[in-house]
Amino acid sequence: MSAPITTGNAAWWHTVLDRLSELILHSPGLADQRSRVPADAIERNTLLRPGASAEELAELETRIGRPYSASLRTLLQASNGFAIFGQHLGRLLTAAEIDWFPKRNPVAAQEIEDYLKQGNPKRPPYAKDPKWTVDIPLHAIEITESFNGATLLLHPRRGRGGGEWDIWLYKPGSATRIAMLTDFLEQELRALSKHAE
Repeated sequence: MSAPITTGNAAWWHTVLDRLSELILHSPGLADQRSRVPADAIERNTLLRPGASAEELAELETRIGRPYSASLRTLLQASNGFAIFGQHLGRLLTAAEIDWFPKRNPVAAQEIEDYLKQGNPKRPPYAKDPKWTVDIPLHAIEITESFNGATLLLHPRRGRGGGEWDIWLYKPGSATRIAMLTDFLEQELRALSKHAE
């Protein structure tokens, strides 16, 4: 008997990702998104990948040096990577690829450090969210491949408790805080559904 579907568990993630995959691969109005789908996903007829193993998840925790958010764990259990994780994002990285932002983006990290060394404020005047500071990417893990400069970051220091981390949709020069990864994916599904036909 399969596990019941509850928002945020692996069965929920798999169901919602499957709907997103079906939309992108087969909706006439999403040809622009489909053009970004890798050939192997087209051949497999799905943007999902097999879920991460316990060993892969443990290796990720070892690599980042601390427990990561429960929502990321269950997402990776459902699909270890996903070809397009949002209309303005690249693919969801696999457990083997997720890492600290400075390790994945050494040039961008150095630019942030140089900006701060020049005496610029951590909280820039353009910041709309009161929790945003310029140094957040230096202490966050990157979970999606950058697409046109946009990526999803998980930041551990400002989590809301319960093992969750703050989630930021980050572009150089701006950032938007997202309540939950589940909320983000539901928003993406709704937005893409509007353009599907």
